[in-house]
Amino acid sequence: MENALVETIMDWEISSSGLTQKKVNAGGIDFVYFEGGQGTETIVLLHGFAADKSNWIRFARTLVSEYKVIIPDQAGHGESGGTLKDSYTISSQTARLAQFTSKIGVDKFHLLGNSMGGAIAFFFAFQHPDRVKSLGLFDSAGVISPEPSELSKLLTRGENPLIADSAENYERLLDFAMEDPPFLPWPFANVMSRKSSARKELNEKIFSDIIKPGKYTAQQVLSAIKTPTLILWGKEDRVIHVSSVSVFERYLSNHKTVILENVGHAPMVERPEETANILNDFIKDQL
Repeated sequence: MENALVETIMDWEISSSGLTQKKVNAGGIDFVYFEGGQGTETIVLLHGFAADKSNWIRFARTLVSEYKVIIPDQAGHGESGGTLKDSYTISSQTARLAQFTSKIGVDKFHLLGNSMGGAIAFFFAFQHPDRVKSLGLFDSAGVISPEPSELSKLLTRGENPLIADSAENYERLLDFAMEDPPFLPWPFANVMSRKSSARKELNEKIFSDIIKPGKYTAQQVLSAIKTPTLILWGKEDRVIHVSSVSVFERYLSNHKTVILENVGHAPMVERPEETANILNDFIKDQL
């Protein structure tokens, strides 16, 4: 009963945003993704760790009238494939993004990522500068913040609130990740916590891979990016401290920064219309 109700609500949300769900195999992974919109410009949206494509549904609602929008579940997340044997390093996920976008026929696009998705987005822009028309980083992972976040302090004590294994811990995750979480009907926490619990081992593997050092330093990668970049951050982010903004500003040569008061780690969920309009204005300035 709970699962059916959640699916009904989600189907309505997806349809209301002008999105349809599709599936394609790229690089050996079955990617499930949303697609919508009729515009000549394409925006690809990348969710963060332990999240999925649904984070962008209401955000996309503001954009589909002017843009084609692509929102994949990244490997190991949501409904896309991924096993404990696969690699989820930023480099591996970037390679999959290149395969996925090529497979669906999207060559040049505007790329926006949140958290883990942000790190993948800027590494993709570094490796494929000719394919990214503009770059958006919403509370992006990938650099060491000058001031430690609440998450980094908890991790040193062996706690990771981003990996939830009960309804109580799932609600704690939402409160930790967002300053003002959106209202969720009563069955959502139960359904989502069951899914999260079932993926606990895989999430632990993914998180371990994400934090592995790569071949290049953040300074090397960001300094090489010339793509126009929107840096957007929630000032109350507990996951990745807002002081990270100064690192991105130091090394990115072509950027605009927006910091939102009373917003946490997922601005596109907490303020979907406002943040979508900010992105829209930024993209139009580049065209």
